[in-house]
Amino acid sequence: MKQTPIFILLICSLQCFAQENSSEKKAFEKTVESRRVVFKFQPDRSLLADYELGVEYRFSKKWSVEIESGFTRSHVAIERFYIEIPTGSYWFYSSSEVTGTIGYAGSISFRYYFKEKASQLAQWYIAPRIKFRRYNDHYYYRNYDYQNNVSYPVETDGFLNETMVSFNIGNQFWFLKHFGMDVYAGLNFGHFYGEYHAIGEKPPGFNGFYKHNFSALTLDKMLVFPAVGIKFSVGF
Repeated sequence: MKQTPIFILLICSLQCFAQENSSEKKAFEKTVESRRVVFKFQPDRSLLADYELGVEYRFSKKWSVEIESGFTRSHVAIERFYIEIPTGSYWFYSSSEVTGTIGYAGSISFRYYFKEKASQLAQWYIAPRIKFRRYNDHYYYRNYDYQNNVSYPVETDGFLNETMVSFNIGNQFWFLKHFGMDVYAGLNFGHFYGEYHAIGEKPPGFNGFYKHNFSALTLDKMLVFPAVGIKFSVGF
């Protein structure tokens, strides 16, 4: 009989502990239920020399809008592996310089969340998106007249515009109260338009000094390719 009070005390302690955990869980759920804004960064885009930050804002129970913007810097990564850059008859890269300069990028997408945690900006979603990205180049070539000891440099600029429409499906999940991950995959439909430059050769039979100039080479093509990525999320 002496064990009875101890047993009753143990039961009461367990009930209090369960109630306390239940209260904490409800408080946590109530807190994340009000999540409306998420800040994001996708590190794998640095492979494409595309450095962007994004923000997602929930404007209804199941719908949100995501806006991303940032800058690009061409020829510092593998940003143009997916297209064939046009080349002229003569490329004097041993004598000329092509410098990647600062460009820019931005996108907007609308998300629809399917599951019951949509108001928490969590679980499965679909997201149509439109994105524009621009890479800029600067071309320099130093002509030199050795007979008169005079330099005649020429310079010009090139670019590549990428306009892409994509349809993605993804899952945003939270492993801490304010920290999570956003994983997505889909299909991109892209239009690529660019202007590159090459140095021309001297005219046949020409023996004197000849000033080389850049000639424009145009790229204009459509591509369909997969989209995949992982973003790190900070939500409130």
